Amino acid sequence: VQGKVIIVRGGYGPTIWAGNHLGAYGTVWHPNGKKAIDDLSADYEAYMNRMLPLDEQERDRFYFSEVRKFVRNHPVDYLKLCARRLWIFLWFDPTHPLAQNLIYRVFYVAALMVAVPGVILARRRKQLHVIIPLVYFGYALFYIPILMLPRYRIIPLLMILLMAGYFLAFLFDELKARTTSSAVHT
Repeated sequence: VQGKVIIVRGGYGPTIWAGNHLGAYGTVWHPNGKKAIDDLSADYEAYMNRMLPLDEQERDRFYFSEVRKFVRNHPVDYLKLCARRLWIFLWFDPTHPLAQNLIYRVFYVAALMVAVPGVILARRRKQLHVIIPLVYFGYALFYIPILMLPRYRIIPLLMILLMAGYFLAFLFDELKARTTSSAVHT
């Protein structure tokens, strides 16, 4: 329409900032139920209100600079946030309202309990292509330094379901073979 590319929004800066600043929890939500942007200390909120540019591209750059300052000045806190995000990636987000749902948790634990033997079985049979664990851990490495939300586990969850399905198919084949074998011997 304009005859040139016009960048309207760069929304990545606020996302990485939400998980990486003083008082951050590693996700958008905090344990008290508030979002990161709504749960700042009074001093930091005043600083943000004073310094935050109105221009969206400049605002994005500002958020990035805040994250760089945080990581440089508080490397141990940043590593703790990364460890928390890894835990959230592998297990549950204790802050996200949807991740608190019992059905979500039961389904995930059941899938994980069946997927782990599926991975072991596929590996022993040399049928686990290296791409599956690489993609799974690649997603972790991509999101762990930034921010973790339950929706970031969609692709890894599909891989968990794939491995769970592999193990269930194995169990079904074994049961069928035993049933057939028992019928032949009778």
